Amino acid sequence: MSTRSSTTKSRPSNPHPAGSATAGSATASSAITRTERVRARGACRPACVPRSPGPETCRSAAIRTMLAGTARPGVGGGRRTCRAVFVGGGGASIARRAARCGDDRRPGCPPCAWDRARHRIRGRIRGRIRGGPAVTAPPSDRSRAQAAAEAVELLVTDPDGPGGAVVVVDLHGVSIACRGRAVLEHRIDVGEHTPMYTASLAKIVTALAVHRAVDDGAFTRDATLDRWFPELAGASSITVAHLLQHRSGLPEYHALRLLAGHHVEDRLTPADVIGLVAGMSPWFAAGSRVSYNNTNYAVLAEIVTREAGTSWSEAVRRAVLDPVGATDGGVRDDPGWTVAGMAGCYVPAGAGSWRRSLQGCTSVGDGGLWLSPADLAALLRALLVPDGALGPAVAALSHVDPLPDGSVPALASGCTTGATAGHRWFGGLAEFVGAKAELRVYPDDGLAVAVVANTAASPVGAAVDRAVIAATGWRSADSPEVPEVPELEHGPAPSGWWIGATGGAWRFEASAEGEGTREGLRVTTGTLRFDAAPSPDDHGWAVVARPSVRVGWHGAELVVRDGTAELARLRPGPSVPVDAATLAAVAGHHECPSARTTLVVSVAPPDGSITAGVTVRRGSLPPEPVEVLGLDERGPTVVIATSWGLLRLAADGLRGAAVLGRAEAVPLLRIGRGDGSDDSDGIGGSGTR
Repeated sequence: MSTRSSTTKSRPSNPHPAGSATAGSATASSAITRTERVRARGACRPACVPRSPGPETCRSAAIRTMLAGTARPGVGGGRRTCRAVFVGGGGASIARRAARCGDDRRPGCPPCAWDRARHRIRGRIRGRIRGGPAVTAPPSDRSRAQAAAEAVELLVTDPDGPGGAVVVVDLHGVSIACRGRAVLEHRIDVGEHTPMYTASLAKIVTALAVHRAVDDGAFTRDATLDRWFPELAGASSITVAHLLQHRSGLPEYHALRLLAGHHVEDRLTPADVIGLVAGMSPWFAAGSRVSYNNTNYAVLAEIVTREAGTSWSEAVRRAVLDPVGATDGGVRDDPGWTVAGMAGCYVPAGAGSWRRSLQGCTSVGDGGLWLSPADLAALLRALLVPDGALGPAVAALSHVDPLPDGSVPALASGCTTGATAGHRWFGGLAEFVGAKAELRVYPDDGLAVAVVANTAASPVGAAVDRAVIAATGWRSADSPEVPEVPELEHGPAPSGWWIGATGGAWRFEASAEGEGTREGLRVTTGTLRFDAAPSPDDHGWAVVARPSVRVGWHGAELVVRDGTAELARLRPGPSVPVDAATLAAVAGHHECPSARTTLVVSVAPPDGSITAGVTVRRGSLPPEPVEVLGLDERGPTVVIATSWGLLRLAADGLRGAAVLGRAEAVPLLRIGRGDGSDDSDGIGGSGTR
């Protein structure tokens, strides 16, 4: 890794920082020569006392095999004479080193490194003997820095292309690794203090600002929207808590902005967003279900702004950024806002070239936030410490209220909740035109990781997974047992539109992964587009939101599953017949005053066909033939597919719209191909920023 294109910085907080050896370690044994002390990237590697050759003893062999998960507890005894001095190390490697060392550490061996190793070994052995969870020590300085370095190499393969950064934080320090260009035009590299666009990670900061306002008594979580926006339909039944957890039912403004003729990169103020949705009825009853929605957080930003009596950027700085010590970036709520050295946002322009795109000012609350890697590190440190700089807002962030049916969804306040190898986390993935980021916090383990890139083509999800595994050594074998579920069948690739039994529609079509490679699938769901391909080590079709997510056949239906949780069950599109009378009921002009759009639906079915003669006019665009998918089971609405999105029409007007985006805009979300490369915080939802 060249020093120009990639840098790794570690900030240990222990008394023996990586890269420094104690006086005791330098004089402990004359058998250790200078050449045997190997230094690599600021960390001292093992230097061992010579020992007589021979097979390893029963005890050390038992420990090593037990750590691999194949030994019986309580086997072995004895000791090896090899003793090591090491600073840093971590994960499985530090455990293996400690297993070689036995119980005696030589004088001068840094206590912090030794204690971590001993804690890891004894904790895992106790866990296996007692049948309980293994105790895992926090990663050391060296393992944390190595985790960041490995992840950034995976994130950015071309150091002369768009760049990114990986931030790994634990309770003992911070490691930051940067690689690639922040500004391609001037060959400026990404650095620790380079502000980068974080897209929907802004929702986490918005949620923190809202919770802090609640803690200060400005309003309550149960306050209804009619206090601030009486013009919104259903405002008296929508609460702040509904907005925080994506349960308001407000229309998705990203769909309406395109219907109204706004480009995906046009700037909208919070007032513009509220104006777009003000004339439309909620898409579902507030609190009845969850639907990821950018409108919720644009409205929350306006609430905090009005209560604070200042701009949104100033409100965020006072409530969140200043308390945690994030000083490089901020909210870009003004087109003139700029910071020296801020990274550009880039989209592929073909033939290995790039086009500069969005500058992070389309809207605020749901986006608009720029943070440097150092800022992200400061935020992660605060999220690891409940009741710290941000007070009770940290604990409130990952709290999820149950739905009326008793189920507990994954979406919390501005973030998603989940688990890796049995370890609980909260965080989120964000993507928009020319930017991608992910943040994951493991509160029980004292670990947090953030990855940010200035192109949506970067494998952010894979980089986060690599950093977590490299820092901890967690594997799926550490996961608690889960109930068995029927295996998804491997069958032919689905094609065409498929309707969700619980709402929504997905479109599958064959797409080549590149010349000479196998075919995959292009999947469209609402405003989301992503790729899927057959998994090489599993039955079924792998949709890699995380490695646990699969979509495959179950009888005649397609099932999307995340572990044991079923995300969607799909059937072929026109499986619900639409009679002529129902279709005729939705014909005519459908006015959308807030979007300044008229949808014209004409029905002229030749020979009894219900698909050939349906046309939709969007604003001044010419009519086009569309496909009628069937009835939406959530209500008496007809689902119609156009080249630009999905419509749910009823006799009384437009019930819903999911717009795919214009031809010149890149897809709003893309999920990788079977290696965990990308991630999603809204499968089947209405889109992300």
